Amino acid sequence: MGGMRPPRVPGKAVPVFTGEDLSRLERTCAGRSFQQRRDAAVIAVFRATGIRLSELAQIRYDRHDPRRSDIDLELREITVHGKGHKTRTVKISFGAARSLDRYLRARARHAQAYRPQLWLAAGNRGPMTASGSCQMIARRGRECGVDVFPHRFRHHFSHTWQMGRIAFDASFGTSREHALPAAQRAALRCPGLPGAPRGHDDLGLHGPPGSDATMMRLVPLRGVGHCCVC
Repeated sequence: MGGMRPPRVPGKAVPVFTGEDLSRLERTCAGRSFQQRRDAAVIAVFRATGIRLSELAQIRYDRHDPRRSDIDLELREITVHGKGHKTRTVKISFGAARSLDRYLRARARHAQAYRPQLWLAAGNRGPMTASGSCQMIARRGRECGVDVFPHRFRHHFSHTWQMGRIAFDASFGTSREHALPAAQRAALRCPGLPGAPRGHDDLGLHGPPGSDATMMRLVPLRGVGHCCVC
């Protein structure tokens, strides 16, 4: 008994975003300025991939040498450097790729465009750090009246994918989630996230391509969030 680990206690459930929350957040970044296009791209990548804040800050870009870049807009893929020096490739939606393309066009005119870091601060201040990204997200949230922090996108991504999996299973009559209303099962989808059935992990039978194994453990069928163990 001495070698047994105590059971993991789930953390506090974090509510997922509503469609109105995301619409209001994205409207705060509508515009053509460098900051607006950068912030819109950051939010789009968070929403499309569910990556960690530290992983977002480590994305690299070199417009002259694609082999040194972590972004491939043609394949709509981002190479992510995660925990334990593990590297994985995640897919992004068409909307996220479009936001990234707009940001990269603005970035090419930036005074610090030679930097290998993807995200640059406004003016001549160099790369935007993980702390800077967190402050930017919080500021955009205050502007639209939504409680936003980077890790909440990770919760939202995982929850949305899990709901899409339940709807997929239910359409074939194999779902064990009988408590979910039929109308809700039919309505729940995960647009913009390409995927196919793959091996079992803590995201369920059908996980998003490139998701890391420690991403989430969901509280099933609650519709308000899940307990994060990442």
